[in-house]
Formats: sequence, structure tokens, C-alpha cells
Amino acid sequence: MAAVHAAFASATVPTDVALAADAPAVRARAEVWRLGAADVFQVFACGLSMRRTPGQVRSHGAEVIAVAMQRRASGRLSQGDHQWESAPGQLILVDMASPYEFSWSGDGGSIAFKLTYDEFGIDAHRVRAAVPHLAASPLYGLVAGHLRRMATNMNAIAGGPGGPAVADATAHLVRAWLASVSPDTSQARSASAEAIMPRVLAYIEEHLTDPDLAPARIAAANNISLRYLHKLCADSGFHVAEVIMRRRLEGARRDLAQPEFAAHTVAAIARRWGFSDPAHFSKRFSGAYRMPPGEWRAHSLRSSAAAGGSRRPARSSG
Repeated sequence: MAAVHAAFASATVPTDVALAADAPAVRARAEVWRLGAADVFQVFACGLSMRRTPGQVRSHGAEVIAVAMQRRASGRLSQGDHQWESAPGQLILVDMASPYEFSWSGDGGSIAFKLTYDEFGIDAHRVRAAVPHLAASPLYGLVAGHLRRMATNMNAIAGGPGGPAVADATAHLVRAWLASVSPDTSQARSASAEAIMPRVLAYIEEHLTDPDLAPARIAAANNISLRYLHKLCADSGFHVAEVIMRRRLEGARRDLAQPEFAAHTVAAIARRWGFSDPAHFSKRFSGAYRMPPGEWRAHSLRSSAAAGGSRRPARSSG
């Protein structure tokens, strides 16, 4: 049980944690990923309860919001005068700056995206006013679908270059979710439109290396028409195909400069970033960076060797 407490203490704010007394064995697994300024925390356990007391809030007043999704079993949250029960796949929003209790019975699990109020760009009063109404928001399904996809791809997202961008898109989407239940109807309509763009950008980041990533696929994945996708992007000041191309070129350029990819051909790295035609990749790379990819690679690897060669330990001949 001490290991369980230590895992929670390193990944979240001070909280009392208990596993079910009638569980056949203490069985729990906790994982945490860092995405830019956000933390993503996932836990699976056989019966669990978490309680943040008033004393813990006073001694460690973390101004943090957690958007959580149940992955197994039904979760029960009590905070202030409100109680919620969330089935697997459903969302809850926890204001971690206030006392709360959260639990589930049996083999359960949840994943939470956590960010400070300042990073979200919203105030506590607005959050607390919105929480009772969030389940009825027209954006609820968008947020749930986004967090569900994150949950199934967290290792790839956190290990890839797009992790911070996915965190930014998630924060933007949550802000729109909160705004969508505002009494100001014009603000709610605006939030519905704004919510789509962070999902679009997050989808692009998650699928950058797919060769068949194209505007039509992005529109279908976000349940909008291709024409509406192009309109949203134009209103935001960019073209979706240009964003895909720029991000792929940036990724390929970064890999070409890394010594760990020195054994890979330029064509292999191009394919890794979704370019099926090496000649097309070379033309686009040269146009963007005024240097062919092979020349960029040679220059970068020479610079890396000159900077770090003197610090490499000698290899043993034995």
C-alpha cells in the first residue's frame, strides 16, 4: 500500500488514497505523462477511493483542474453540494483546489488531463458555475471522443514531437466546453465553432506520419463536411494541407539531424513522415529549407560530431 501512496504523491496533489479492503490482493497501476505544461495521469486498481481534505487544500492549494474519464467501472464524485456518477466513457471535471471524494468499486480505472487555472486561462468561479451543466453541453461528445483517443495513444503522443501541441489543443477544447454552457448564448455558439479547430489540429498531430492523412479524412474524423473544414481553417488563417506539409517537413528535418537516425536512408526517413515519393519529398524539403535533405543531414551530423566528439567515451577493444 505504501507504493500506491508514493505513486499518487508523485503524480498528483496531496490526497488520501485507499484500496478496497475486500479486494483479493492489493493491485494497482499508475502512469503519468508530461505533455507541455499538462500532466496526464492514469490509474487502474481493484477498488479505490481518493479523498482530498480541507486541510490538504489549505496546506497545498493547487489551482488545478482535472478532466477525467472513467475507463473501467463507474466512478462516483462528490464535491461541494454536488454528486455525480460516471460510467465508463463518461467525463467528470474535478476542481482540485476544493475538497472532493472520488471512488469506484471492483476492477476500475480512469484517466485525467490536469492543468492549472492559469494555463487553462479560466477562473475558478467560472469553472464552479459550469460544472453542474457540463453533461448537457453540445460539446460533451467532442471532449469525450478526444480524451478517449488520447487514452489509447498516450505513449505515442507523449513520446512524439506533437505532445505539447496536443496538450494545447486539449486545453482549448476544454475552455470551449466550459464556455458552451455559459448563460451568454452568443458565447456558447462561438464556443461550439471554436471547439472544432483544436480537435482538428490534435488529429493532425496524432496522425502526421500516416501517408493517407488528407483533408477529407480529417473532416470525416471530426464529423464535419470538407467544405466546412476548409472554411474553419481559412477563418483561422491557414490551409490544412499546408499545415500537414509544414509539420511533416519539420519532423523529417529534425530526424535527419539526429545521429540515432544516421543508419536510415533519406527515403526511409521521408516515409516515416508520410512521404511516399522520395523525389517529391526532396523537392519540398529543398524549397522549404533552401538545401537538399542529404546536404542538410551531412551538415548537421558533422556539426553534431564536432560538438560532441570530444565528450564521447573511448570504446573498449575487448
